[in-house]
Amino acid sequence: GSPVGQLLRAVCAEALSRMTEFAPRDMVSLLASFARLKHPPPPEWLSAYLQAIKRYLPFLDGQASATVLSSLVALNARVTNSEWLQHFCRTTEPQLSSMDAPTLTSIAMGLAQMGHSPDEAWGLKFVEAAEQASLPQKSLTGQQQVQLVCAMSELPGLLQSRSQMLMLSGTLSSVGGPDRVLQEAGGPVAMLRLAVALSKFASQGGLEHLPPANWLNTSFTMALRLSVRGVSLPGADAMARALAAMLAAQPDLRLKAPEIANLLSHLREFFLYSG
Repeated sequence: GSPVGQLLRAVCAEALSRMTEFAPRDMVSLLASFARLKHPPPPEWLSAYLQAIKRYLPFLDGQASATVLSSLVALNARVTNSEWLQHFCRTTEPQLSSMDAPTLTSIAMGLAQMGHSPDEAWGLKFVEAAEQASLPQKSLTGQQQVQLVCAMSELPGLLQSRSQMLMLSGTLSSVGGPDRVLQEAGGPVAMLRLAVALSKFASQGGLEHLPPANWLNTSFTMALRLSVRGVSLPGADAMARALAAMLAAQPDLRLKAPEIANLLSHLREFFLYSG
């Protein structure tokens, strides 16, 4: 192998023999370093690491806990031990209220990618924390708010709060025309993800779990129209499916936000002529 690969294997072997001697922050940094270098440690190393870090989780802050989870995801390390993931949730639950939006987003996405559904108590605490993290005085960007909403939609049973949806739409509608909305949200792919996320919330809850209808009818659909050119054909198909699911789950939107149905018709025509 390459000299770098040989060095990393040597580091793995040395760290494995001294796993219980590391301080908590060093344990986090070690895994994050492997993730940055895109060097997955061997399975037996990861197994020993998970057991060792489990004891330290109660002593890590939210940022460090999120780093452990995101590093595991980056290394494509599937944690199949549900007890370990439950322990992770139990230890992070008291810290959720002090986490910022990027940290909450990272944890929600990490748990979703691990295929783990936290219990209802954790979910309620998470929604409260996400709402606090989105308050206007926190000055979240539109992109951060979109990321948080999309992350929450990945975890079954996590519904948005009404005030959080108002803050999301308020941030994205205050920036100007649809091109600015698109830019503030993070681009075409981010808008596509937002459409998919909102369709999930529409299917799980009522209109109160969606942004205001007038925002959906204007800023949202206009930015989505601009996004069609910037996503792949499968992406445009996913957008059409999301809009169809939203309208099927909440038929009132056909009256309250008719531009959603108009955009869906436009997308179907697009597929008809592009096929």
